[in-house]
Amino acid sequence: MKRQSFAGVVFIALSLALQACAGAAASAEQVGTPAAGSGGDGVADGSGADTLDLSNAANFSGMPNNYEISMDFRFESVEEDGTPVTSAWRLDGVNQVEPPASRYTFTGTGAASLEGSGVFEITTIGDQAYFFAAEMGCINMTLDAASSPFDTMVDTGGMLGNEARRVLPDDTINGVAVYHYEITEDNLDLADPTSLDVSELTNGAIYVAKDGGYVVRLVLEGRGVSSLLAGDGSLEGDIFYQLDFTPTPSVGKITSPEGCAGAVESEFPMLPDASNTASFAGFLSYNTNSDLPAVVDFYKAEMAAAGWGLLDESVIANYATLSFSMADRTVSVVVAFDEGSGVSNVIIGEE
Repeated sequence: MKRQSFAGVVFIALSLALQACAGAAASAEQVGTPAAGSGGDGVADGSGADTLDLSNAANFSGMPNNYEISMDFRFESVEEDGTPVTSAWRLDGVNQVEPPASRYTFTGTGAASLEGSGVFEITTIGDQAYFFAAEMGCINMTLDAASSPFDTMVDTGGMLGNEARRVLPDDTINGVAVYHYEITEDNLDLADPTSLDVSELTNGAIYVAKDGGYVVRLVLEGRGVSSLLAGDGSLEGDIFYQLDFTPTPSVGKITSPEGCAGAVESEFPMLPDASNTASFAGFLSYNTNSDLPAVVDFYKAEMAAAGWGLLDESVIANYATLSFSMADRTVSVVVAFDEGSGVSNVIIGEE
């Protein structure tokens, strides 16, 4: 039977849930408005269409103003010695447009747990994003910087493709009137190899809101292997994936994770025009429009003023490294200047 790569579907949740990082500032008028031609125009005008082109994400990219999101991604199998293997990712979250904010909690069990911690929380408030897990603490980032790792990790245009056939009768999912489209193996059209392969798709469906054209539920079930969930790229088992979006009048007050209290400010100095910042204990990264000599001079002066002594300095072409010490601590400042954009990237890390 034909094998098709399928692992990226788990990151659909990341992509859709975290679109707040890139698009939470969109106006309420834009959010939830279907693209022209959505669902062959049928989804947009409420009449339904016989097929839905899954290759065109614009057909189902609108979202309600406020919504709850949940994802259930499970793998079950049995090893050769009879040992049962069960692993899962669970996502629960909320998103609002005005004021822009979101909160997502990922819970991993089995091989899907994160470095000994089963819970990973992502919160966005305005232009700030907070990533928190008990084992690593809090990472604070501006939204531009926060979105880039997911842009790299998620191929939003290649996971599902081709025409999906409409299934009658229509349905109501999560309190929303929807059109039901069947997903088959022909719709699993990933461009790049990933860690999860499905050898057999036993059930697949996507439910699209009649009013708004957004995804309300995505379901995929089958047999395959998952190094992501099982920690073993050769063990075959049962795979279940379900993603749900539920419109809600209000998501309540969204605050930064408790473990991120006071994480906004870095102990290290930054140039005044710093952008795309990311920081946690002993680490700072950001961009500046200052050139390489200006950044180097800034850190030699500011670190000295803060009590740090210069240990070493190296400048080669558009790249510089500075090492500083204070008491029993050592810090490195790395600066890379891009002549094309005129932007310097600054990374400061404690050794």
